[in-house]
Amino acid sequence: MSPSQSPGFYGSDAATRMYAREQFHGYRNGHQLLQGNVELIQQDQDTVDRLSDISGQLRPGEEFAPYFTFYPLPSQTYYVVALTRQDLAAPRAGCVRTHSLFVPMPEWTAPTVLQTLRDVVSHFQLSADSNVLGHPSGAEEIRTWPRLESPWSLELVEAMFLEKRAPIAVFDAKDADLACFRLIAALWPALRKMFAVCTFSLGPRSVQGRPFDIVFAPKAARSRFSDWSGRRIEPSSTPYRPRHRWSNALAEAVFKDFPPNLDRLDELGILGGHQDASESRLRLSLFWRELADKSAESPEAVLGLIDIYTTAHPTSLRARESLANEIRVGVSTARRSFSDSQFWQYLLALTQKFEKGRLPKGTASVVRAAARARAANAPLACVSAFQESMTEGATLPAPLASAIGEGVSQATENDAEVLATLSAFPGRIGSQIISRSRVLANRLVFAAGNDSELLSGLHNLLQSADSKTRQSLLLRSALSFTRASQAGLLDSLLRGTSSSTLLFAVQAIGNATSFDVPQFDEPLVSAAHATHSILNLRKVVGLHESEGADRLLATTLTIQSEDVRWLSQSISEPQRKARVLAELIHVSSDHQIKQLVENASADFDLLATLAVDSLTYALPMTRLLGLASVSDEQLSSYGSSLLRQLSPEDTAYRPLALHVISRLQGNSELLDDRALLQTVETLVATGSGREAIDSLFSGRTSDTAVSRALYAYDLGSQRFKSQLHSRIDLVTGRILQSGLAGLSKPDFRTIAEMLNRSGDSNRRGQAVACGRVLDQCFASPHLPVGDLVVAAFPIVYREVRSGSPGFNLLDLLFTDWDHCKTIRRKLVETYIRSAWPPVGVLICAWRAHDVDRVLRSLQKAWRGREYLKSIQESLSQYEGPDKELLSRALRSFVAIESIDAEDD
Repeated sequence: MSPSQSPGFYGSDAATRMYAREQFHGYRNGHQLLQGNVELIQQDQDTVDRLSDISGQLRPGEEFAPYFTFYPLPSQTYYVVALTRQDLAAPRAGCVRTHSLFVPMPEWTAPTVLQTLRDVVSHFQLSADSNVLGHPSGAEEIRTWPRLESPWSLELVEAMFLEKRAPIAVFDAKDADLACFRLIAALWPALRKMFAVCTFSLGPRSVQGRPFDIVFAPKAARSRFSDWSGRRIEPSSTPYRPRHRWSNALAEAVFKDFPPNLDRLDELGILGGHQDASESRLRLSLFWRELADKSAESPEAVLGLIDIYTTAHPTSLRARESLANEIRVGVSTARRSFSDSQFWQYLLALTQKFEKGRLPKGTASVVRAAARARAANAPLACVSAFQESMTEGATLPAPLASAIGEGVSQATENDAEVLATLSAFPGRIGSQIISRSRVLANRLVFAAGNDSELLSGLHNLLQSADSKTRQSLLLRSALSFTRASQAGLLDSLLRGTSSSTLLFAVQAIGNATSFDVPQFDEPLVSAAHATHSILNLRKVVGLHESEGADRLLATTLTIQSEDVRWLSQSISEPQRKARVLAELIHVSSDHQIKQLVENASADFDLLATLAVDSLTYALPMTRLLGLASVSDEQLSSYGSSLLRQLSPEDTAYRPLALHVISRLQGNSELLDDRALLQTVETLVATGSGREAIDSLFSGRTSDTAVSRALYAYDLGSQRFKSQLHSRIDLVTGRILQSGLAGLSKPDFRTIAEMLNRSGDSNRRGQAVACGRVLDQCFASPHLPVGDLVVAAFPIVYREVRSGSPGFNLLDLLFTDWDHCKTIRRKLVETYIRSAWPPVGVLICAWRAHDVDRVLRSLQKAWRGREYLKSIQESLSQYEGPDKELLSRALRSFVAIESIDAEDD
């Protein structure tokens, strides 16, 4: 059938499209381009010039019907459809006239190619007798094309699509034009754009060195194909028997349907839009149809469908929906008809065919529901099935593991039984199942917080789990970490974790507990350091407003400069900054606090930060005041204010009060007498009197501080004085450290009173104190310390005269006093040299109960007799209550000494 012979081939309506790109070739002193309105690059033009001529020599008198040639240009700019006619009017035999239309390649590969072919045929029909370019109108539109009933059509589609691809030569074929138009219309774009075919060829043809895909040749031209290496299709008198099960379907779609289209066979949609569409992809689509027909009765067919899908990578919605439907049908059939072992092997094979178990949309719920129901109904059968099939180290696809976990959880309410079932799975599958099931993970982790045996079993199950499994479990169960007993499990899951998993877990734990489980701090902070996520950890924790969050924030901090800077700059809310700083101080040693203060920048005032709520943060403020190098003014400002706010029962009161007393007792401007006494009395009343007295008479006391301390004693309560008496040896030791020179007579009288009254409660301490005081006084005759001598001498003399072993063992400075005589001589000699009231010697002697010996020592001393007269004169001015007793003692001594003198 030729274009001029079959009106039905072309249709009945006139074509309205006009082609602006065409060329005419014919004889003019040789075959050449006659006319054209398209300019081509040289390579393309050479190709058109060559292929527009006939491919071989005609026999004498041989004629042929017009034929078509289809081929792409080398540049791929245009696709050429050429109609060649025999030129019987040419001056020589074998000449042809060719009309070539140039179809832009995007139009040729577009889905509207059928209309393009219609326009081409109509254009050729209207210009059949014209040798000039024109734009005819009135052509009839092609409505349909006849069916092709040629016996070679089956063999042609087999050679084209079902067997190894090679150039094809079809000999003595009728309806070649119709076959070509149908075939080209049916091809997918990727193949159509490279397809080359000629409906009448006297020999092999090629374009850009590549043989035409199909050439139709007359029987007489067989000899010219003697070296043909491609496929040959010869006419046969016997009916052709298809060699492939898809031959008839392909021949039907290409040569009988209208419009010709392979799309109905391409349910996967892998041909039309794919640049790599090929015959092999068509065969995949055909195989898909075949398996899809079997899937309702044979679930295994679905596995083949999945293989095709994952090989072809279709992108169409139709393909995805088709696969999803086949999977749903296959799983439902397997659920009804398979045994437990068959069912689990089927689901395992199905889910393993998808990368990371990512099932197509719309199928995961079906697969999970089937697995969950079967695992809940027979969990041990599930274990047995995987014990038989899973190799060492094998894992389950995530959707399957998750569903099994939910099913096992539904099987029983006994947590121990659930854990036992999981432990029975081979290898690491048990830990993988729990890590993939949110329901199961939260159930067991939460229950383990209340059951030590369950917690131990869970630890054992997770021992072989890899880091990925542990992270997965943590992601799904973080909300269930609410008890201190779970800290070890949390630490185990955090080992080797990623930064993102850690931060997710921190957020979840914060939501569940407000970070009120301190035992979680160390695992979380350690993991943050290991993943270099400490700053991100602080950001996440900082989103939570709670005491626990502030504690955890403080745990992330150190005393290093960068952490102190972060605390200063990253927390803007004053109350929170104070809470975190207080927590940091709480967990720091004294040495660390000192470093903290050193590392704080000049614009980060630690005390001012805490002072936003000094009552709440009294204890950390107290530690700072005690350890930092704060000035006396700061101590007075913050410390005195705190003491006024605190109750004596508050933990911070005692250390703060002691520090304030110790530091400020010598500065009445920063700590007045009333405040000093009140603070001391409060400490005494609350059982800290000994410490208060130690601070009051601290080792760094000055003369002013001693005077103020003695003044406090004068005004103090009996309880305060009793406490001091019990520490008389320590107190006097510290007073003497600063020396006696800066003290006043009232101070000396107070010290004397302390010495006199301390013996009731602390006789040993009294003796030690008096010994030290007396030695100091004997070395200071120029000072008005007579009252001290009067108070100390009798006590020391008593101890020495009595030979008290305890006293002898004391660390006194009178180490050379072997006898009372030495002390008496020291007393009188010092008095003679001093400006002390002479009556003091008499008082010392009388209170020592040894007036005669003391006064005799005085008489024997240099200027002693003269000094005795001074004693008599001084006694007359003495106003003490014991004046009369002293007078009698003195008169008695004088009288005795007079009698003795007369006897001599």
